[in-house]
Amino acid sequence: MATSADLEQELEELRAWKAAHEHKAIDRAFARLEALMESASFDPLISIRAFKVIGDCLLTLKDEVRLRR
Repeated sequence: MATSADLEQELEELRAWKAAHEHKAIDRAFARLEALMESASFDPLISIRAFKVIGDCLLTLKDEVRLRR
């Protein structure tokens, strides 16, 4: 039977694993955004200019998030 200390250690390990993998998802999302910004073509639903402004805002937000880690 697991002791309280064992359960607490397992919980901490799971939290560390979750934190490590959550950031990878955000990194992948921003990498896709950067790739889209480099190869953006005309989309009738949103202008290229608006798309680039939104992209710049999101990339700035990403930098802010990384500074606070």
